[in-house]
Amino acid sequence: QYYFELGQQLLAQGKGLAAVRELSAVSSKSEHFEDARKLSNKIWQGIQMKRIIKAKPKKTNVAEFLRKGEAHFQKKEFLTPASGNAYGFYRMVLEYDPKNTIALSRIQAIKDFYIRRADGFMSDGKYEKAVIFFQRYLLIDPASKHVIKRLAGAKAGGEKAAAWDGPGEGRG
Repeated sequence: QYYFELGQQLLAQGKGLAAVRELSAVSSKSEHFEDARKLSNKIWQGIQMKRIIKAKPKKTNVAEFLRKGEAHFQKKEFLTPASGNAYGFYRMVLEYDPKNTIALSRIQAIKDFYIRRADGFMSDGKYEKAVIFFQRYLLIDPASKHVIKRLAGAKAGGEKAAAWDGPGEGRG
C-alpha cells in the first residue's frame, strides 16, 4: 500500500515518471497491484501522448519521425529517455499514418525484444529482472492478458510457475 500511495502523491505533485517508478514497486500480492499497474501505464502513455500533441502543430514530417525513431531503435532506446525514444517516434508516425508498415513492424520488434528478454530471465530464475521486461512490454501493450499473468508470476518470484507458459507464449 505504501508504494501505491506514494505513487499517487507523486502524480498529484506532477512527478509522473517518479510516480511510475513507485507504482511499479507494488507487490503482485497487494490488493493494489492491478490498480497500480493500470495507473502507471496510463501515466506513461500520457507522457508519450504529450510528445505527440506537441509535435502536431508543427509541419507533419513522417519521414523525419521515422528517421528519429530508427536512430533511437538502433541505440536500443526503445522506451527511454521519456523526452525521445523509438516507441514515441513510431507512435507519432502512426498518428499521421496509422498503417505505416515500418512503424508497426518496429513496434512489434520492440515488443518481441522485451518478451525474449523476459523469457530468458524467467528461464534462468531471475524473476526480478523478468519483471522489468514484462513491465516494459506492458507499457506498449497494456491489454496483453498473457503478459499481465506472467508479470504476476515473476513478481511472485516464481511461486506462480503456471503463470509463465514458457518462452514465446502469450505474445500480443
